[in-house]
Amino acid sequence: MKKTFFTLVMALGLSAGTASAQKLFVRAGLGYALPSGSQRISDGSNSKDPNTEFNTNGSYGTGFNGELGIGYMFNKNIGLGLDISYLVGKKNLVKDDRGNDRSQLESSGSAFAFTPNIVLSTAMEGKMVPYAKAGLVIASASVTDVITGTAGSIYVLERKTTGGIALGFKGAMGINFAVNQKISLYGEIAYTAMSYRPTKAVITKFTSNGIDVLAGSSVKDRETTYSVEVDNTASSPSSSPRKEITPVLPFGSIGLNFGVMINL
Repeated sequence: MKKTFFTLVMALGLSAGTASAQKLFVRAGLGYALPSGSQRISDGSNSKDPNTEFNTNGSYGTGFNGELGIGYMFNKNIGLGLDISYLVGKKNLVKDDRGNDRSQLESSGSAFAFTPNIVLSTAMEGKMVPYAKAGLVIASASVTDVITGTAGSIYVLERKTTGGIALGFKGAMGINFAVNQKISLYGEIAYTAMSYRPTKAVITKFTSNGIDVLAGSSVKDRETTYSVEVDNTASSPSSSPRKEITPVLPFGSIGLNFGVMINL
């Protein structure tokens, strides 16, 4: 009987300890990311040897990002979270110089992402507590290209690549620094592995010497649809978008994030 009573008391004590460790939290932060791996963005050339082309590599995941998150810790060690982030990508610059025919491409990406994740934390006592989290990234991404150049005239072309959902993986390791029982500051290293397969591209602006020439162009010249297979023998009327193979656009990155967490 005494043994049973002691076991019950211990179980209640452990349950109370676990319950006290349960907590809901929200967080907000900002960060900057560099490419974790790069792929070809476009081709360029140099006027010294216009017949030789070179690749310009990069990642559309490079740039500033803001993040909001909410989560729940079941105990001191494990919890679940949901992060919502927005990426403002850095412009990738590609120059093509062939003497009198010169052009410049500015290509940048953006992404609105949801990341459900598992949160792991140590049970260390003190103000600094290490943690790690990992989860699936589900993003609505896009790429914007602005091409300016001279080829008999001064032209400006803008193109927007959209559609589809980007999927990937995101992991982070960081440290929470407790300001008080409710508020903590955090810093983390975050890694994202993600590629984007768009479904369409649309030219939204095309001027030559300041004159709009887009209005007189056909749908085929303005719009492109992407698919995994393209029948090059099939006819393609000017009233329909051109069809091309789906590109794979890199959005991988590694960066630093800093922010604040509030325990509710």
